[in-house]
Amino acid sequence: SSGVASFPLSLYGSVVVRDALDDEGICLFHRERDDPQLITSQGEPLLLTGPTRGLVVFGFLFFDFNLKLKTGRVEDDIEFIQDMMEYNRHMNQHTHISDSLSSPLGAVELCYMAVRGAIESTVEIQILKNSTKDGNQKKDLCVVDDGLYRKISVHARTTKIPEEMVLFDSNASGAVITVGDDGVLELSRRVVAVSVGDSLVITVETWDGDCGDLHTKSSFVFAPLVYGEGRAVVPCAGYMMQIKVVWSALFNPKID
Repeated sequence: SSGVASFPLSLYGSVVVRDALDDEGICLFHRERDDPQLITSQGEPLLLTGPTRGLVVFGFLFFDFNLKLKTGRVEDDIEFIQDMMEYNRHMNQHTHISDSLSSPLGAVELCYMAVRGAIESTVEIQILKNSTKDGNQKKDLCVVDDGLYRKISVHARTTKIPEEMVLFDSNASGAVITVGDDGVLELSRRVVAVSVGDSLVITVETWDGDCGDLHTKSSFVFAPLVYGEGRAVVPCAGYMMQIKVVWSALFNPKID
């Protein structure tokens, strides 16, 4: 949110989390000065790029915020938030956690969830070449400029927790649809923690056509595995997409 500062805001810097396995920190958000995120209204979320693995909590998590507002000249840039937030699992037994940091210019709110008995899932979206939803052959995969998709969004949630995580949204500030030679879509973030008693739901939406009016939405449910992977092929605006979820166990020793 914004206090003295007025919208739009050109925000850059980093948000880093430190857990039991990595005191150096894992990046949750990072933007260079020449690639800031444009914040146009109060409550607009940061486009997160992490974590790149599941977080492990024996006692504490530490979130380090170092965010600045870009101005006309680098020497005139303004410090927005430079502070640290702490999570103590022994003092906070809530599943849904919300905390905030403020400065004279505004505030940031951090919302996250503690997942008990978690398994780590890593998500991959691959656009399959030479395929359509009716099985007919089609020309090789085109880049987005040639009209593959005008918009793509990928969201994750679980069957027991309705709140969605954004894995990719081409409408977000600075987001670019990037598809590799192997057809794999470059996601903003890929890792989701899922309880062993829950299931992961991946939803992919695409918009195609001259005006982006051809809309397709597909979802698939993946049951968690300690190790292994699950795959599903879904139709998305003329092409077929493969959703792959790779499962791995988090380091989670029993603590009395």
